[in-house]
Amino acid sequence: MSNVSKIAVAFGLLTTCMSAASATALYNSPTGAPPPEALRPTITPDIEIARPAWDGFYVGANAGGAWGLGGLPSIATLPTQLPTDPSLLEIGTGGFPSNIGSFVGGGQIGYNYQWSTGLVLGLEADLQGFTGKSSGAQGSLAYDTYFSCITELGALRASKQLDYLGTVRARIGYPVAAGLLPYFTGGLAYGHASFSTALFGVAYAPDGTALASATSAANYSDTRVGWSAGAGLELMTFPNWSARFEYLYYDLGSVTKVSPIFNSWTGFNTPAVAQSSVRFYGNIARLGLSYHFNNATPPAPVVAKY
Repeated sequence: MSNVSKIAVAFGLLTTCMSAASATALYNSPTGAPPPEALRPTITPDIEIARPAWDGFYVGANAGGAWGLGGLPSIATLPTQLPTDPSLLEIGTGGFPSNIGSFVGGGQIGYNYQWSTGLVLGLEADLQGFTGKSSGAQGSLAYDTYFSCITELGALRASKQLDYLGTVRARIGYPVAAGLLPYFTGGLAYGHASFSTALFGVAYAPDGTALASATSAANYSDTRVGWSAGAGLELMTFPNWSARFEYLYYDLGSVTKVSPIFNSWTGFNTPAVAQSSVRFYGNIARLGLSYHFNNATPPAPVVAKY
């Protein structure tokens, strides 16, 4: 065999061995196997964070009671010149009880903003009506200062009404538990208030004959502006809904009206006027229900899913 033939045979054997080795490696190794680093587990946490439960707009209704409403107007007969008959001042002066209650009901609308720290700041406006009118009357008897034989009788009557009360208040609170928000509130208060008073006095002779009479009347009706403050506790009960208990104090200030006293005794001038004074203030305790437009739910703990 020539040298060329020997070299050709050797090259063929080498090529055959290399092909067999490659086939064996491909058979024992998975096709397209990733590098070792790619085989390490990759964990991507899926974090669910609850949105602030109190954030956004809300609207609702409320109902409750009011008490300590400042009482009915007091009436004081005051001299305009001296001398005057003290007995006339006595029968034309009086006060009325102050323990007056009323049912209240209305609605509220507001907006809250909740910081990531949990602090809640909001602005709320509400309007509620008051039921009924408070009224009272009283009588008195006195003997004329200058003529003791003359008897003087006096009758006083007063009424008072608050038709409605509205407030525009800021609110500040901090959740103490999931869905539970205590808060303080305060701001502007306004309402339509009215009152009326009447005075009637008569002097009798010993035989019962009416000698003279004196009358006076005062009326007031207007919108009053003042302030209100209070506190409350609100609970997010169901998604979008919250219930609250709230206390408010309001003060619309005082009103004083002066009215002349007229008499029926010709030629006799009554040197006095009637002064009627009243203050519009009181306390409100009420329950409320609000719907929140932010799909609010009670805050949930952070959950990581793997």
